[in-house]
Amino acid sequence: MLATFLATFTAYVERVGFSIAFTDLAKEAGVDESVKGAVLSAFYWGYALSQVRKGAGREGRLRERGTR
Repeated sequence: MLATFLATFTAYVERVGFSIAFTDLAKEAGVDESVKGAVLSAFYWGYALSQVRKGAGREGRLRERGTR
């Protein structure tokens, strides 16, 4: 249980830290706003799709056990 908490907490910190760090670094490097938006949205789309996959897997396991 502790390992799951630590993994989730680390993922959350990485997600928040990435957006802050990338925004500041991109501003310094003169990256266009549309490029920044594409990079940040790609990061979040990957995260969102992994959550959907995890939820579908959880539903399948519940059906196998007959609890749903």
